[in-house]
Amino acid sequence: MGQCPPFREDDFEPATQSEKETFIEVRKSMSYWQDAWRRLKKNKVAMVALGVIILFLLFAFVGPLFSPYSYEQQIRGAENLASSLAHPFGTDSLGRDLLVRVMYGSRISLAVGVIASLIVLVIGSIYGSVSGYLGGRVDDIMMRIVELIYSIPDVLVVLLLSTVLKVPLQQAFNSNNFFRFLSTLGPGLISIFIVFGMLYWVGMARILRGQILQLKQQEYVTAARALGANSSRIIRRHLLPNCIGQIIVTTMLQIPSAIFLESFLSFLGLGIAAPLASLGSLCSDALNGIYTYPMRLVFPAVILSILILAFNLFGDGLRDALDPRLKK
Repeated sequence: MGQCPPFREDDFEPATQSEKETFIEVRKSMSYWQDAWRRLKKNKVAMVALGVIILFLLFAFVGPLFSPYSYEQQIRGAENLASSLAHPFGTDSLGRDLLVRVMYGSRISLAVGVIASLIVLVIGSIYGSVSGYLGGRVDDIMMRIVELIYSIPDVLVVLLLSTVLKVPLQQAFNSNNFFRFLSTLGPGLISIFIVFGMLYWVGMARILRGQILQLKQQEYVTAARALGANSSRIIRRHLLPNCIGQIIVTTMLQIPSAIFLESFLSFLGLGIAAPLASLGSLCSDALNGIYTYPMRLVFPAVILSILILAFNLFGDGLRDALDPRLKK
């Protein structure tokens, strides 16, 4: 075979303007979080849901600052008023402004959802990572415990805890100034947090266990083990940071579940203690006058539905954005 003649300078010509315009630009290098944010912004449904969540946060935490009423203030002669400029959502049977009570109810529901999700995050991530990393017989025993917890009815546990802990918690609230501020929440809400710490972390634990089982076979984990790193350091510094996407998504999707459970239990009278109110307890109070004053039920029910829907839609969009397998 003959050799190709050497290239000369005359063989090359500069690209024309039209050729430069049609040149396909190579995608700029970006970090994992920059790429996730880029994909999240393309999801219009998730961005709308994020905007709704931000509006609800402002409504719940900033709105009461501009209200002339407090959530427990009773206005004589203003019982069961319809919507007006002075009371946009009307008033309840005790003359309390429903708008500010819905604001505080949204605040309570959001706070319960976030705190319960953080409890699930801490317990589930520790349990799942330890189970997945150790493996073997330890993993088998820990997963059988998870399966046992799955079979426990959560509502029944809340009912039992609310009944059993009501008197001891009330005595603790009255005898200790440090815990006295918790008396405004009531034994029912404390029981809800205990139930989340006892039961609701199992989903997070199973997800983290599956991720750790895959990641612990990677070369960087073997190298860290060869350099003398102990199990705790490997889990904290190498395994959990590589599961951050799944952790964030699972925690975000846990928030609407916690909000719904708290609202459901408050609807049954097992949640927040009066005079504080959550969206569930506001719906429960409105049942007495559902035929005469239906808007007292419509306002908190619609806000609760939109809030849960927004968190679910944003969680789905966040999952799609943080999943490397969907990267384009």
